[in-house]
Amino acid sequence: MSYVKRPSLLNYESTSNHPEFLELILSDIRVCEILRRNPHPNIAQYLGCLVNKEGRVSGLVFAKYPITLTQILREETPFDRPCCLHGIEAGISHMHGLALIHNDTNPANIMMVGDDMKPVVIDFESCKPEGEELGIKGGTSGWSLDADVATRENDLYGLSKLRETLLGEKNI
Repeated sequence: MSYVKRPSLLNYESTSNHPEFLELILSDIRVCEILRRNPHPNIAQYLGCLVNKEGRVSGLVFAKYPITLTQILREETPFDRPCCLHGIEAGISHMHGLALIHNDTNPANIMMVGDDMKPVVIDFESCKPEGEELGIKGGTSGWSLDADVATRENDLYGLSKLRETLLGEKNI
């Protein structure tokens, strides 16, 4: 099963007037291609692009995952919280090893898979190469630093908030 992430077509049609929207889509694709060539079990599996008859990208295709960490927490479903945090940290560390910064690490961007509730990091719209300007797309308020540049500190802040949410530990 797969999930197709569709770009905002309202913005896509007027990219000549707003090149930043085209750059968002292209940036997302560049990051996903790097991740496709360097897979990790805690990073969403990117399968490729859908292209319409006009030659425009109409969607990014990913493996489909059943439920977000947000939903698991809301439903109070029991799961191994330390193992979950470890998996998220492993995925983000893998991205850092590729010089990529996620910039939006929060429970809505973590999917949970299988009976063992393995975490999988998703949503690469804010992901940028380390040191690159974030542009018009940044992280989620309350989960991200108010940063202009992609730095590891952005992800470390999100991970610290996840640690607090999952384990009740602050400032570790």
